[in-house]
Amino acid sequence: MGMFDVIICEYPLAGGLPSWIGKHPFQTKDLDCILSTYRIAVDGSFSLPEWTGTLNFYTSNVVGSGPGIYTANGEDAEYLDCVAKIIDGKVVGNIQIERKSHKAWPTNKMKLPHRLTEQEAQEYQKRIAEQLTGKRLYVLWGGQDVGYWVTVIAENGRQLCVRHEADGKYHKAGDFELLDRRERDHIFWDSEVEALGQAKARKDKWDREKAEFEAFSQT
Repeated sequence: MGMFDVIICEYPLAGGLPSWIGKHPFQTKDLDCILSTYRIAVDGSFSLPEWTGTLNFYTSNVVGSGPGIYTANGEDAEYLDCVAKIIDGKVVGNIQIERKSHKAWPTNKMKLPHRLTEQEAQEYQKRIAEQLTGKRLYVLWGGQDVGYWVTVIAENGRQLCVRHEADGKYHKAGDFELLDRRERDHIFWDSEVEALGQAKARKDKWDREKAEFEAFSQT
């Protein structure tokens, strides 16, 4: 999604604002995109008194996705896309609004992060503390179809410094890269077969859930 700025709109919008809007302020990428907050007052005054241009701002009540979309209470997802013409810091005419809606999964379908048990947490800490200097690993990032071989040449409590073994899309043989050692069980694999097998399992699971949501959204 990248950086954006926040727009608080008090100016009347055609059809009014949905009840959820207070928890989902508008975003825009038409300004500096440094997470500043701007306001369009009831009378159309804009926070930047001399600003002139077309301002696009948007929001939705979506609280999660992947695959499928989720709202706070399983209600339909709603999207608001607004365009305001502003001259010298004042809205001119009506703000144009495009509204769309889409079915959303019930909240009990949302995939919550797995909370580690005490034993799992201990095993995880032991796993990421494993000494890896000199070890050969296959690196495969999520979403990629193919990875690359590296050799760990140095490490500390947070990072691994690795050397690439062959030319690739992003790196040449001999290039160095710093990697977060906490990703030991996510991107570092002891064999290419294991890495590609895990990647295929993730993709198959994603495709199944995506097809399930598409069937649900058409009912």
